[in-house]
Amino acid sequence: MDYIDYLKNRYDEKTFSRKQDYIRHNFSKFISKKNNLKVLEIWPWMWEFVDYMNKCWVEDITLVDNDESILNHNIGLYKIKKTILLNDSITELKEELENYDLIFLTQVFEHVPVNQQNGLLAFLFSLLNEGWHVIITVPNANNFLSLVERYSDFTHTCLFTSNSLIQLSENIGVTPKNIILQGYRIPPYELINFVRIILQKILHLLILCIYIINWWVYWKILTPNISLIIRKD
Repeated sequence: MDYIDYLKNRYDEKTFSRKQDYIRHNFSKFISKKNNLKVLEIWPWMWEFVDYMNKCWVEDITLVDNDESILNHNIGLYKIKKTILLNDSITELKEELENYDLIFLTQVFEHVPVNQQNGLLAFLFSLLNEGWHVIITVPNANNFLSLVERYSDFTHTCLFTSNSLIQLSENIGVTPKNIILQGYRIPPYELINFVRIILQKILHLLILCIYIINWWVYWKILTPNISLIIRKD
C-alpha cells in the first residue's frame, strides 16, 4: 500500500476538519496577519495545515516531503509557492529553501534519528526570520499513557518530555525566554469536545496523583501530544 493510500484510509472529511480545529485552537496566536507571510511545512500529511493557511490568506508556502504522492495529492487545490521532494537529509536542500516566518512540523521529530535531531533543529532555526516561530508537535511522554506511541509506528525513534524538548532547544543555543511548551489541547468547538475536555482533566488529575505517590516529581503538561514553539530574536 502506498503511503497516500494509507493516509486516505485514516482520513475522512471529519478527520480533516478536526485536525484543522486543533491547529486553529493551539496555534492561531502564532500566525500573524502579516502580508506575504512565508511558511515552510515539513511533512504536510494530507495538507490540512495548508488548507488552514489559505483560509488565513497565506499563499507563500513551501512544502517538503519524502513521498511524491503526498506532495502531488492536493497540489491543484491550494495556493502554494512550491513543493520539494526530499531524497536525503533536509539539510541538503539549503540552496532550495529560503528564510521563513513560520516553520511547522506536526508529528515529524519522533521519526528523526536521535543523533540527527540537534542538526535538524539547528538547520530549521537558521532558516527562521527574526521575531518568528518554529512550531513542533510530538507525542508527549510526560503522560505514561502515551508511551504506546513509541511503538505504534515502525519508524518512530523516540518520544519527548518537557525536559527533553527544552534540552533539544538549548542544545542549539536557544535561550529559555524564547522557548514555549504547551499541550496540544482539545479545541472547545463542539459539544462533544467539552465532554472530552472535562474527562481529560479528570484523567490528568489521576495521573498527577499517581506521579506524586510514586515520586515527588511530576509533569504539568499531560495531553497526548505536546508542542514546542521556539522564537528567534
